Amino acid sequence: RLFSRKLVIFAQLLHIRSPAVLLGCPEYSLLSRVIFFDGYCVACNKVVDFILTRDSSESFTFAALQTESAEATLPTFDYPLNSVRDVNSVVYLRDGKVKTKSEAVLSILVDLGGIYKAAVVFYVIPQPIRNRLYDALVQRRYRWFGKNKNCRVITPEEQGRFLE
Repeated sequence: RLFSRKLVIFAQLLHIRSPAVLLGCPEYSLLSRVIFFDGYCVACNKVVDFILTRDSSESFTFAALQTESAEATLPTFDYPLNSVRDVNSVVYLRDGKVKTKSEAVLSILVDLGGIYKAAVVFYVIPQPIRNRLYDALVQRRYRWFGKNKNCRVITPEEQGRFLE
């Protein structure tokens, strides 16, 4: 967790536009598949739990959008800081590329593997339509599923899977 933040700061100090160029660094794998989510959203936390239980290879790392890790990391990958603070989209950082909304959800499912790769069929739906559906769900998520009073509390078992 601390290393990923240091990697971002190190890249900034070297005037490297994106820490993604530091691929030779073994700890870069911490940033190769990061899911940034709304830490207060009950549904979002349930999705994180769902992924944690099915990601047997531990290829995903997580961070709430409300954390310093999100604010430090995402802008270095050209994701605007005001979008990080808006918390209106899941953000999937995959090998230096930022994916949001329906593209993030489908990419995560495909990368999760197994039966979830079948999500690829939803790519036949044009992205603007997928994103409209995604936005409709996001606007109603607190009303339908609830909102936690506090951001997600990471358990000791989960600690190595979260940036912060």
